[in-house]
Amino acid sequence: MQLGANWYGANQGRRAIRDATSHWRQQRHHVSAFRMAAGPLPVRYPAVIALFALLLAACSSVAPPASGAVTSTPTTSGTAAAAGSGATATPVPGVSSWVSFMIATTQGRSNPLTIANVNPVSGKVVTVATLPATANVTVDGIAPNGALYAYHTTDSAGTATFTVAQVDASNQKTVGQVQGILGTAIWLPDNAHLAVGTSHGVVVIDTTTGSQTTASPIQAFLVAASPDGQVVFGTGTGGNAPQGALLRIPLGGTTFLALSARVTGGHFVFTADGKHAYYQNTGPAGQPGLYQIDTQTGANQQLRTTNDIPVGFSPQGALLTVRTTQPAGPAALIQIGANPTGDVIIANQLLPSGISSINLTADVAVASDGTGLIIRGLQGTQGYQFYFLDLTNSGAQPKLADTVASASRADLIGWDTILLPSGS
Repeated sequence: MQLGANWYGANQGRRAIRDATSHWRQQRHHVSAFRMAAGPLPVRYPAVIALFALLLAACSSVAPPASGAVTSTPTTSGTAAAAGSGATATPVPGVSSWVSFMIATTQGRSNPLTIANVNPVSGKVVTVATLPATANVTVDGIAPNGALYAYHTTDSAGTATFTVAQVDASNQKTVGQVQGILGTAIWLPDNAHLAVGTSHGVVVIDTTTGSQTTASPIQAFLVAASPDGQVVFGTGTGGNAPQGALLRIPLGGTTFLALSARVTGGHFVFTADGKHAYYQNTGPAGQPGLYQIDTQTGANQQLRTTNDIPVGFSPQGALLTVRTTQPAGPAALIQIGANPTGDVIIANQLLPSGISSINLTADVAVASDGTGLIIRGLQGTQGYQFYFLDLTNSGAQPKLADTVASASRADLIGWDTILLPSGS
């Protein structure tokens, strides 16, 4: 995803949600890339800190979208086991199963990278992994089931080694090596395969067997996969596909369909059925504004001329955007209606006074079932802060969930379904 800065590197073409059912939205948020100084690959995991987590309030007072509103069929992520891994999300009776979010932090280039799981209600934090400073690490993202995540390390020769682990820090497994990767890998909807763009095409890794297949020769930064896992979407590199355009790439084929003109930033949000994608066009081609794409035909429709960044969907399936255009207010959360007069302001200000957002396309994560939102901000010298907004409560305000005071970088990876056990 597009958090490219200094040695962390640009996660180009990423952040289309960090789901299939849930995969289309989860792939978007949760995939902040960290790049650390190149070197060997030692990986250590600390013991999991026991976590007591309070349950989310099971309130459903948000009004349904207006008739004709831009919607996506709501999905329930459930607690299905990951194929080939035995990973099962902990069920939470009566509330959403998307109960926690993951962050990755470091105090600087010469310091370790820490991956942690945070309960947004209680603020409890558990360290999931600590990766040494000598490893050049990129966090790829969280699987559609919310129970697995992937990362890769890159050596000085450009070989990327992919590792898959459960969010509760168990069952870490190296699944393969790939040369010439572009950006980050995405999960396919079966929770058992990763797809990654490379200089020689799209490579699919079986995380159970470690086998690899070059499924398409098209060079692209991948952002999402179709619900049936037969198609991937990515932005072209300018090699054998248009630079910056969203591409529909059938796996097992040799062609692509260009779905958009060149889009700065490569940030897209997909509906759960995969039929439509949304993006903010800021140039260099076409009129600025919020657009809808038909992913089958490539037809583009301009929905708004305002500065709307699509971030996910409400519990009822309505498209949600962050609007930075007055009079909605700076960084306001908007539910998009059938026309501009039907737009609803969900939250007039996502960040408290004095908190600045770094990059809204990377800083906002909506849970796959639409029940919650996390936004990352920076509070001067106090460090990074993560705020939680309960989207099931129409009167809720953003609540501080976690502060990372000493980090030089603290990125939001995305939502997961692991509620770690309580205890000392």
